[in-house]
Amino acid sequence: MNRNRPTHAHGPAGRVKTPTAGGETGPAPLGVRLGPRRGAASEAEIIDLLLTQGWIGEVKRGEAARAQREARATLDRFVARGLGFQRTASGDRRFDPAEVTNFAAWLSLEHGDPHWAERCVPTCRRFAWGEHGLAPGAAACAPPPTALGPRRFKVRFRRLFNLHGLAVGASVRLRLPLPIEDAALSDLEVGILPTPGLEVDYARAEARLDARLKVPASQEVELGFEAAFTARPSGGEPSSAPLDAEAFALYTRPREGLIAVSESIRRLAADIAGGERDPWAQVERFWDFLFDRLMHGVVNYDEVDTGRPNDWTLENGWTDCQLEAALLAALCRARNIPARLISGYVLDDDTPYHHYWAEAWIAGRGWLPLDLYMSWHFANGGREPEWRDYYRGRLDYRMKTECLPRLFNGTGAIRLPPACHRLSRLRDEGMDLAFYDSQTGALVYCEQVAILDGRPKPLRRG
Repeated sequence: MNRNRPTHAHGPAGRVKTPTAGGETGPAPLGVRLGPRRGAASEAEIIDLLLTQGWIGEVKRGEAARAQREARATLDRFVARGLGFQRTASGDRRFDPAEVTNFAAWLSLEHGDPHWAERCVPTCRRFAWGEHGLAPGAAACAPPPTALGPRRFKVRFRRLFNLHGLAVGASVRLRLPLPIEDAALSDLEVGILPTPGLEVDYARAEARLDARLKVPASQEVELGFEAAFTARPSGGEPSSAPLDAEAFALYTRPREGLIAVSESIRRLAADIAGGERDPWAQVERFWDFLFDRLMHGVVNYDEVDTGRPNDWTLENGWTDCQLEAALLAALCRARNIPARLISGYVLDDDTPYHHYWAEAWIAGRGWLPLDLYMSWHFANGGREPEWRDYYRGRLDYRMKTECLPRLFNGTGAIRLPPACHRLSRLRDEGMDLAFYDSQTGALVYCEQVAILDGRPKPLRRG
Protein backbone atom coordinates (compact mmCIF):
# COMPACT_ATOMS: atom_id res chain seq x y z
CA MET A 1 0.00 0.00 0.00
CA ASN A 2 2.75 2.46 0.89
CA ARG A 3 4.33 1.94 -2.52
CA ASN A 4 1.30 3.67 -4.07
CA ARG A 5 2.07 6.82 -2.06
CA PRO A 6 -1.51 7.48 -0.88
CA THR A 7 -2.62 10.93 0.13
CA HIS A 8 -5.31 11.74 2.67
CA ALA A 9 -8.46 13.53 1.62
CA HIS A 10 -11.98 14.29 2.77
CA GLY A 11 -15.14 14.69 0.80
CA PRO A 12 -17.03 17.98 0.87
CA ALA A 13 -18.20 18.59 4.39
CA GLY A 14 -21.66 19.78 3.34
CA ARG A 15 -23.75 20.69 6.35
CA VAL A 16 -21.62 18.55 8.65
CA LYS A 17 -18.31 19.71 10.02
CA THR A 18 -15.56 17.30 8.99
CA PRO A 19 -14.37 15.28 12.00
CA THR A 20 -10.81 16.08 12.96
CA ALA A 21 -8.31 14.35 15.22
CA GLY A 22 -8.64 15.28 18.86
CA GLY A 23 -5.88 17.25 20.54
CA GLU A 24 -4.69 17.21 24.11
CA THR A 25 -7.75 19.13 25.26
CA GLY A 26 -10.41 16.60 24.24
CA PRO A 27 -11.24 13.25 22.69
CA ALA A 28 -11.31 12.57 18.96
CA PRO A 29 -14.90 12.89 17.65
CA LEU A 30 -14.57 9.46 16.00
CA GLY A 31 -12.48 7.77 18.68
CA VAL A 32 -9.53 7.11 16.35
CA ARG A 33 -6.65 9.21 15.07
CA LEU A 34 -7.27 10.46 11.57
CA GLY A 35 -4.54 10.80 8.99
CA PRO A 36 -2.63 9.30 6.08
CA ARG A 37 -1.40 6.16 7.85
CA ARG A 38 -4.96 4.89 8.23
CA GLY A 39 -5.77 4.02 4.58
CA ALA A 40 -5.66 0.31 5.35
CA ALA A 41 -8.66 -1.11 3.49
CA SER A 42 -9.72 -0.95 -0.15
CA GLU A 43 -13.09 0.36 -1.23
CA ALA A 44 -14.23 -3.18 -2.10
CA GLU A 45 -13.30 -4.38 1.39
CA ILE A 46 -15.25 -1.51 2.96
CA ILE A 47 -18.30 -2.37 0.86
CA ASP A 48 -18.08 -5.95 2.17
CA LEU A 49 -17.80 -4.57 5.71
CA LEU A 50 -20.86 -2.36 5.27
CA LEU A 51 -22.85 -5.34 3.99
CA THR A 52 -22.18 -7.21 7.25
CA GLN A 53 -23.42 -4.19 9.21
CA GLY A 54 -26.58 -3.33 7.30
CA TRP A 55 -27.54 -5.77 4.55
CA ILE A 56 -27.22 -9.29 5.95
CA GLY A 57 -30.84 -10.19 5.25
CA GLU A 58 -30.68 -9.00 1.65
CA VAL A 59 -27.46 -10.85 0.90
CA LYS A 60 -28.73 -14.06 2.48
CA ARG A 61 -31.91 -13.77 0.37
CA GLY A 62 -29.87 -13.61 -2.84
CA GLU A 63 -30.14 -9.84 -3.32
CA ALA A 64 -26.39 -9.19 -3.10
CA ALA A 65 -26.18 -7.00 -6.22
CA ARG A 66 -28.79 -4.56 -4.95
CA ALA A 67 -27.26 -4.57 -1.48
CA GLN A 68 -23.82 -3.75 -2.93
CA ARG A 69 -25.23 -0.82 -4.91
CA GLU A 70 -26.91 0.57 -1.81
CA ALA A 71 -23.79 0.07 0.32
CA ARG A 72 -21.65 1.84 -2.29
CA ALA A 73 -24.10 4.74 -2.44
CA THR A 74 -23.97 4.95 1.37
CA LEU A 75 -20.17 5.07 1.32
CA ASP A 76 -20.24 7.84 -1.30
CA ARG A 77 -22.68 9.80 0.88
CA PHE A 78 -20.39 9.39 3.89
CA VAL A 79 -17.46 10.76 1.87
CA ALA A 80 -19.59 13.71 0.74
CA ARG A 81 -20.39 14.42 4.37
CA GLY A 82 -16.83 14.31 5.64
CA LEU A 83 -15.56 10.73 5.87
CA GLY A 84 -11.80 10.68 5.36
CA PHE A 85 -9.98 8.47 2.86
CA GLN A 86 -6.66 8.16 1.08
CA ARG A 87 -6.19 8.36 -2.65
CA THR A 88 -3.51 6.10 -4.11
CA ALA A 89 -1.38 6.96 -7.14
CA SER A 90 -3.71 4.82 -9.26
CA GLY A 91 -6.73 6.80 -8.08
CA ASP A 92 -8.23 4.21 -5.73
CA ARG A 93 -9.79 5.25 -2.42
CA ARG A 94 -8.66 3.54 0.78
CA PHE A 95 -10.25 3.82 4.22
CA ASP A 96 -9.72 3.10 7.90
CA PRO A 97 -12.38 0.47 8.78
CA ALA A 98 -12.65 1.81 12.33
CA GLU A 99 -13.21 5.35 11.07
CA VAL A 100 -15.92 4.17 8.65
CA THR A 101 -17.81 2.23 11.34
CA ASN A 102 -17.62 5.03 13.89
CA PHE A 103 -18.49 7.68 11.33
CA ALA A 104 -21.78 5.90 10.56
CA ALA A 105 -22.88 5.98 14.21
CA TRP A 106 -21.58 9.52 14.79
CA LEU A 107 -23.31 10.88 11.69
CA SER A 108 -26.59 9.29 12.77
CA LEU A 109 -26.54 10.29 16.43
CA GLU A 110 -25.13 13.78 15.93
CA HIS A 111 -26.54 14.76 12.53
CA GLY A 112 -29.52 12.51 11.80
CA ASP A 113 -28.15 10.51 8.88
CA PRO A 114 -30.51 7.53 8.46
CA HIS A 115 -28.06 4.73 7.67
CA TRP A 116 -26.99 3.64 11.15
CA ALA A 117 -30.45 3.88 12.73
CA GLU A 118 -32.36 2.41 9.78
CA ARG A 119 -29.85 -0.19 8.60
CA CYS A 120 -27.27 -1.10 11.25
CA VAL A 121 -29.52 -1.14 14.33
CA PRO A 122 -32.27 -3.32 12.76
CA THR A 123 -29.62 -5.64 11.32
CA CYS A 124 -28.17 -6.03 14.79
CA ARG A 125 -31.57 -6.65 16.38
CA ARG A 126 -32.70 -9.22 13.81
CA PHE A 127 -30.72 -11.83 15.77
CA ALA A 128 -32.70 -11.19 18.97
CA TRP A 129 -36.01 -11.46 17.12
CA GLY A 130 -34.97 -14.54 15.17
CA GLU A 131 -33.98 -16.49 18.28
CA HIS A 132 -37.59 -16.35 19.43
CA GLY A 133 -38.97 -17.23 16.00
CA LEU A 134 -40.46 -13.75 15.65
CA ALA A 135 -40.36 -11.34 12.74
CA PRO A 136 -38.60 -8.03 13.49
CA GLY A 137 -40.89 -5.44 15.01
CA ALA A 138 -43.44 -7.92 16.33
CA ALA A 139 -43.43 -5.85 19.54
CA ALA A 140 -41.61 -2.82 20.92
CA CYS A 141 -38.80 -5.10 22.10
CA ALA A 142 -37.92 -8.76 21.64
CA PRO A 143 -38.74 -11.15 24.51
CA PRO A 144 -35.93 -11.50 27.08
CA PRO A 145 -33.18 -13.97 26.23
CA THR A 146 -33.96 -15.93 29.40
CA ALA A 147 -37.28 -16.95 27.80
CA LEU A 148 -35.34 -19.21 25.40
CA GLY A 149 -35.12 -22.94 26.02
CA PRO A 150 -32.14 -25.26 25.56
CA ARG A 151 -30.98 -25.62 21.95
CA ARG A 152 -28.59 -28.09 20.32
CA PHE A 153 -25.99 -26.50 18.03
CA LYS A 154 -23.47 -27.84 15.56
CA VAL A 155 -20.79 -25.26 14.77
CA ARG A 156 -17.91 -25.38 12.31
CA PHE A 157 -14.85 -23.25 13.11
CA ARG A 158 -11.96 -22.73 10.67
CA ARG A 159 -8.95 -20.46 10.95
CA LEU A 160 -6.50 -19.69 8.12
CA PHE A 161 -3.03 -18.71 9.35
CA ASN A 162 -0.54 -16.69 7.31
CA LEU A 163 2.89 -18.20 8.04
CA HIS A 164 4.88 -16.05 5.60
CA GLY A 165 8.03 -14.93 7.35
CA LEU A 166 8.51 -18.36 8.95
CA ALA A 167 10.96 -20.77 7.37
CA VAL A 168 9.45 -23.59 5.34
CA GLY A 169 9.84 -26.81 7.34
CA ALA A 170 10.19 -25.05 10.68
CA SER A 171 8.12 -26.37 13.57
CA VAL A 172 5.29 -24.06 14.65
CA ARG A 173 2.53 -24.22 17.25
CA LEU A 174 -0.86 -22.80 16.33
CA ARG A 175 -3.98 -22.58 18.45
CA LEU A 176 -7.74 -22.70 18.02
CA PRO A 177 -10.34 -21.72 20.64
CA LEU A 178 -12.68 -24.40 21.97
CA PRO A 179 -16.07 -24.00 23.66
CA ILE A 180 -16.05 -23.88 27.47
CA GLU A 181 -18.53 -26.14 29.22
CA ASP A 182 -20.49 -24.51 32.04
CA ALA A 183 -24.11 -24.01 33.07
CA ALA A 184 -24.87 -22.35 29.70
CA LEU A 185 -23.11 -24.92 27.47
CA SER A 186 -23.04 -28.68 28.00
CA ASP A 187 -22.75 -32.08 26.28
CA LEU A 188 -19.82 -30.87 24.20
CA GLU A 189 -18.52 -33.04 21.34
CA VAL A 190 -15.54 -31.94 19.23
CA GLY A 191 -14.29 -33.38 15.95
CA ILE A 192 -11.10 -32.09 14.29
CA LEU A 193 -11.38 -31.25 10.58
CA PRO A 194 -8.86 -32.99 8.29
CA THR A 195 -5.86 -31.13 6.83
CA PRO A 196 -5.03 -33.00 3.57
CA GLY A 197 -1.33 -33.40 2.90
CA LEU A 198 -0.30 -32.01 6.26
CA GLU A 199 0.74 -33.89 9.38
CA VAL A 200 -0.57 -32.17 12.50
CA ASP A 201 -0.08 -33.20 16.13
CA TYR A 202 -3.02 -31.98 18.22
CA ALA A 203 -3.17 -31.49 21.97
CA ARG A 204 -6.52 -30.58 23.51
CA ALA A 205 -6.97 -28.65 26.77
CA GLU A 206 -9.88 -26.76 28.27
CA ALA A 207 -10.82 -23.82 26.03
CA ARG A 208 -8.14 -24.51 23.41
CA LEU A 209 -6.80 -26.88 20.78
CA ASP A 210 -3.05 -26.69 20.12
CA ALA A 211 -1.62 -27.88 16.81
CA ARG A 212 2.05 -28.65 16.22
CA LEU A 213 3.13 -28.85 12.56
CA LYS A 214 5.83 -27.99 10.02
CA VAL A 215 5.45 -24.83 7.97
CA PRO A 216 4.37 -26.02 4.48
CA ALA A 217 5.73 -24.66 1.20
CA SER A 218 2.58 -22.54 0.73
CA GLN A 219 3.26 -20.87 4.10
CA GLU A 220 -0.47 -20.94 4.78
CA VAL A 221 -2.36 -23.39 7.00
CA GLU A 222 -6.07 -23.80 7.61
CA LEU A 223 -7.11 -25.69 10.73
CA GLY A 224 -10.56 -26.30 12.10
CA PHE A 225 -13.06 -28.34 14.06
CA GLU A 226 -16.75 -29.04 14.35
CA ALA A 227 -18.37 -28.82 17.77
CA ALA A 228 -21.80 -29.98 18.88
CA PHE A 229 -23.26 -28.82 22.19
CA THR A 230 -26.42 -27.82 24.00
CA ALA A 231 -26.65 -24.10 24.74
CA ARG A 232 -28.89 -22.32 27.23
CA PRO A 233 -29.48 -18.67 28.07
CA SER A 234 -27.62 -17.42 31.14
CA GLY A 235 -28.65 -15.17 34.00
CA GLY A 236 -32.13 -16.48 34.57
CA GLU A 237 -31.51 -19.00 37.34
CA PRO A 238 -30.30 -17.87 40.78
CA SER A 239 -27.28 -19.65 42.23
CA SER A 240 -26.64 -20.14 45.92
CA ALA A 241 -23.13 -21.51 45.41
CA PRO A 242 -20.61 -19.28 47.24
CA LEU A 243 -17.48 -17.85 45.67
CA ASP A 244 -14.42 -19.25 47.44
CA ALA A 245 -11.79 -16.94 48.91
CA GLU A 246 -9.20 -17.67 46.21
CA ALA A 247 -11.63 -16.83 43.40
CA PHE A 248 -12.86 -13.73 45.23
CA ALA A 249 -9.28 -12.47 45.49
CA LEU A 250 -8.59 -13.30 41.83
CA TYR A 251 -11.62 -11.46 40.48
CA THR A 252 -11.19 -8.38 42.65
CA ARG A 253 -7.47 -7.82 42.09
CA PRO A 254 -6.77 -4.30 40.78
CA ARG A 255 -4.73 -5.15 37.68
CA GLU A 256 -5.30 -7.81 35.05
CA GLY A 257 -4.60 -7.07 31.40
CA LEU A 258 -7.03 -4.39 30.25
CA ILE A 259 -8.65 -4.22 33.69
CA ALA A 260 -6.76 -1.55 35.64
CA VAL A 261 -8.22 -0.07 38.84
CA SER A 262 -6.36 3.23 39.05
CA GLU A 263 -7.02 5.76 41.79
CA SER A 264 -9.14 7.79 39.39
CA ILE A 265 -11.21 4.71 38.51
CA ARG A 266 -11.60 3.97 42.21
CA ARG A 267 -12.83 7.51 42.87
CA LEU A 268 -15.17 7.38 39.89
CA ALA A 269 -16.69 4.08 41.06
CA ALA A 270 -17.29 5.57 44.51
CA ASP A 271 -18.90 8.68 43.00
CA ILE A 272 -21.21 6.62 40.78
CA ALA A 273 -22.16 4.24 43.59
CA GLY A 274 -22.91 7.13 45.95
CA GLY A 275 -24.51 5.81 49.11
CA GLU A 276 -25.64 2.57 47.48
CA ARG A 277 -24.29 -0.55 49.20
CA ASP A 278 -26.18 -3.30 47.39
CA PRO A 279 -23.68 -4.85 44.90
CA TRP A 280 -26.14 -5.38 42.04
CA ALA A 281 -27.59 -1.89 42.43
CA GLN A 282 -24.05 -0.53 42.13
CA VAL A 283 -23.47 -2.59 38.97
CA GLU A 284 -26.66 -1.12 37.51
CA ARG A 285 -25.37 2.37 38.24
CA PHE A 286 -22.08 1.58 36.49
CA TRP A 287 -24.07 0.25 33.53
CA ASP A 288 -26.15 3.42 33.27
CA PHE A 289 -23.11 5.67 33.58
CA LEU A 290 -21.18 3.95 30.78
CA PHE A 291 -24.26 3.62 28.60
CA ASP A 292 -24.78 7.38 28.65
CA ARG A 293 -21.12 8.41 28.70
CA LEU A 294 -19.51 6.47 25.82
CA MET A 295 -19.93 6.03 22.08
CA HIS A 296 -19.67 2.37 21.05
CA GLY A 297 -17.83 1.37 17.91
CA VAL A 298 -14.28 0.35 16.98
CA VAL A 299 -10.94 1.28 18.56
CA ASN A 300 -7.46 1.03 17.00
CA TYR A 301 -5.46 -0.74 19.70
CA ASP A 302 -2.09 0.79 18.87
CA GLU A 303 -3.61 4.05 20.15
CA VAL A 304 -4.72 2.66 23.53
CA ASP A 305 -2.68 3.65 26.59
CA THR A 306 -2.11 0.11 27.89
CA GLY A 307 -0.69 1.44 31.17
CA ARG A 308 -4.05 3.02 32.02
CA PRO A 309 -6.56 1.48 29.58
CA ASN A 310 -9.74 2.22 31.54
CA ASP A 311 -8.87 5.88 32.09
CA TRP A 312 -7.94 6.09 28.39
CA THR A 313 -11.35 4.72 27.36
CA LEU A 314 -13.16 7.38 29.38
CA GLU A 315 -10.94 10.12 27.98
CA ASN A 316 -11.27 8.85 24.42
CA GLY A 317 -15.07 8.86 24.60
CA TRP A 318 -15.31 5.79 22.34
CA THR A 319 -15.05 2.12 23.18
CA ASP A 320 -15.32 -1.33 21.67
CA CYS A 321 -16.75 -4.46 23.29
CA GLN A 322 -13.47 -5.53 24.91
CA LEU A 323 -12.53 -2.17 26.40
CA GLU A 324 -16.14 -1.61 27.51
CA ALA A 325 -16.26 -4.95 29.34
CA ALA A 326 -12.84 -4.29 30.92
CA LEU A 327 -13.91 -0.84 32.15
CA LEU A 328 -17.16 -2.20 33.58
CA ALA A 329 -15.19 -4.95 35.36
CA ALA A 330 -12.72 -2.36 36.71
CA LEU A 331 -15.54 -0.27 38.21
CA CYS A 332 -16.95 -3.39 39.85
CA ARG A 333 -13.57 -4.43 41.27
CA ALA A 334 -13.04 -0.91 42.58
CA ARG A 335 -16.07 -1.55 44.82
CA ASN A 336 -14.90 -5.05 45.80
CA ILE A 337 -17.46 -6.70 43.51
CA PRO A 338 -15.89 -9.73 41.74
CA ALA A 339 -15.93 -9.25 37.95
CA ARG A 340 -14.24 -10.84 34.95
CA LEU A 341 -13.77 -10.50 31.22
CA ILE A 342 -15.38 -13.09 28.92
CA SER A 343 -15.01 -13.68 25.19
CA GLY A 344 -16.54 -16.06 22.74
CA TYR A 345 -18.94 -16.20 19.83
CA VAL A 346 -22.48 -14.90 19.52
CA LEU A 347 -24.44 -17.78 17.98
CA ASP A 348 -26.17 -15.74 15.31
CA ASP A 349 -27.50 -18.26 12.79
CA ASP A 350 -26.52 -16.15 9.77
CA THR A 351 -23.31 -14.54 11.01
CA PRO A 352 -21.84 -15.98 14.23
CA TYR A 353 -19.12 -13.59 15.35
CA HIS A 354 -16.47 -13.04 18.02
CA HIS A 355 -17.37 -10.77 20.93
CA TYR A 356 -16.45 -9.71 24.50
CA TRP A 357 -18.67 -9.12 27.51
CA ALA A 358 -18.29 -8.99 31.31
CA GLU A 359 -19.60 -11.02 34.23
CA ALA A 360 -20.12 -9.83 37.82
CA TRP A 361 -20.57 -12.17 40.77
CA ILE A 362 -23.51 -11.35 43.03
CA ALA A 363 -24.12 -13.39 46.18
CA GLY A 364 -27.26 -15.52 45.83
CA ARG A 365 -27.38 -14.97 42.06
CA GLY A 366 -23.97 -16.21 40.89
CA TRP A 367 -22.12 -14.90 37.82
CA LEU A 368 -24.35 -12.47 35.92
CA PRO A 369 -23.49 -11.56 32.31
CA LEU A 370 -23.26 -7.92 31.22
CA ASP A 371 -23.21 -7.12 27.50
CA LEU A 372 -23.54 -3.36 27.55
CA TYR A 373 -21.98 -2.91 24.10
CA MET A 374 -24.68 -4.86 22.26
CA SER A 375 -27.45 -3.36 24.40
CA TRP A 376 -26.29 0.12 23.35
CA HIS A 377 -26.55 -0.86 19.70
CA PHE A 378 -29.93 -2.53 20.22
CA ALA A 379 -31.15 0.67 21.89
CA ASN A 380 -30.13 2.82 18.90
CA GLY A 381 -27.47 4.54 20.96
CA GLY A 382 -29.95 5.13 23.79
CA ARG A 383 -32.76 6.59 21.65
CA GLU A 384 -35.02 3.54 22.14
CA PRO A 385 -34.93 2.87 25.91
CA GLU A 386 -37.02 -0.32 25.78
CA TRP A 387 -33.89 -2.09 24.47
CA ARG A 388 -31.50 -0.37 26.90
CA ASP A 389 -31.10 -3.22 29.39
CA TYR A 390 -31.65 -6.16 27.05
CA TYR A 391 -28.40 -7.89 28.04
CA ARG A 392 -28.09 -6.59 31.61
CA GLY A 393 -27.78 -9.69 33.80
CA ARG A 394 -28.93 -12.08 31.07
CA LEU A 395 -27.70 -13.45 27.75
CA ASP A 396 -28.86 -15.58 24.88
CA TYR A 397 -26.94 -18.45 23.27
CA ARG A 398 -23.17 -17.90 23.31
CA MET A 399 -20.18 -20.13 22.64
CA LYS A 400 -17.85 -18.97 25.41
CA THR A 401 -14.15 -19.60 24.63
CA GLU A 402 -12.29 -17.42 27.16
CA CYS A 403 -12.88 -16.75 30.85
CA LEU A 404 -10.00 -14.53 31.85
CA PRO A 405 -7.56 -14.90 33.41
CA ARG A 406 -7.84 -18.65 34.01
CA LEU A 407 -9.04 -19.82 30.59
CA PHE A 408 -7.63 -18.14 27.51
CA ASN A 409 -6.49 -19.17 24.04
CA GLY A 410 -5.08 -16.76 21.46
CA THR A 411 -3.49 -17.99 18.22
CA GLY A 412 -0.24 -19.65 19.31
CA ALA A 413 2.93 -18.56 17.51
CA ILE A 414 1.07 -16.05 15.34
CA ARG A 415 0.77 -12.65 17.00
CA LEU A 416 -1.27 -9.61 16.03
CA PRO A 417 0.98 -6.65 15.13
CA PRO A 418 0.72 -3.40 17.13
CA ALA A 419 -1.27 -1.72 14.34
CA CYS A 420 -3.87 -4.01 12.84
CA HIS A 421 -7.39 -3.79 11.52
CA ARG A 422 -10.29 -6.19 11.22
CA LEU A 423 -12.53 -6.77 8.23
CA SER A 424 -15.61 -8.96 7.85
CA ARG A 425 -17.21 -10.47 4.76
CA LEU A 426 -20.41 -12.47 4.31
CA ARG A 427 -20.22 -16.04 3.04
CA ASP A 428 -22.86 -18.55 1.98
CA GLU A 429 -22.36 -20.09 5.43
CA GLY A 430 -21.44 -17.70 8.21
CA MET A 431 -18.99 -14.84 7.88
CA ASP A 432 -15.25 -14.33 7.46
CA LEU A 433 -13.47 -12.30 10.12
CA ALA A 434 -9.94 -11.36 9.01
CA PHE A 435 -7.13 -9.48 10.75
CA TYR A 436 -4.55 -7.53 8.74
CA ASP A 437 -1.32 -5.72 9.50
CA SER A 438 -2.25 -2.06 8.99
CA GLN A 439 1.30 -1.12 8.01
CA THR A 440 1.94 -3.79 5.36
CA GLY A 441 -1.58 -4.90 4.44
CA ALA A 442 -0.61 -8.53 5.05
CA LEU A 443 -3.20 -10.99 6.36
CA VAL A 444 -2.43 -12.24 9.88
CA TYR A 445 -5.24 -14.77 10.13
CA CYS A 446 -8.80 -15.23 8.98
CA GLU A 447 -11.46 -17.24 10.76
CA GLN A 448 -14.86 -18.43 9.66
CA VAL A 449 -17.62 -19.67 11.96
CA ALA A 450 -20.76 -21.29 10.61
CA ILE A 451 -23.75 -22.81 12.36
CA LEU A 452 -24.53 -26.07 10.58
CA ASP A 453 -27.36 -27.35 12.76
CA GLY A 454 -29.81 -26.16 15.37
CA ARG A 455 -31.74 -23.65 13.29
CA PRO A 456 -34.65 -22.00 15.07
CA LYS A 457 -38.24 -22.40 14.01
CA PRO A 458 -39.51 -20.36 11.02
CA LEU A 459 -40.35 -16.75 11.77
CA ARG A 460 -43.82 -16.02 13.01
CA ARG A 461 -45.69 -12.85 13.75
CA GLY A 462 -46.36 -11.90 17.34
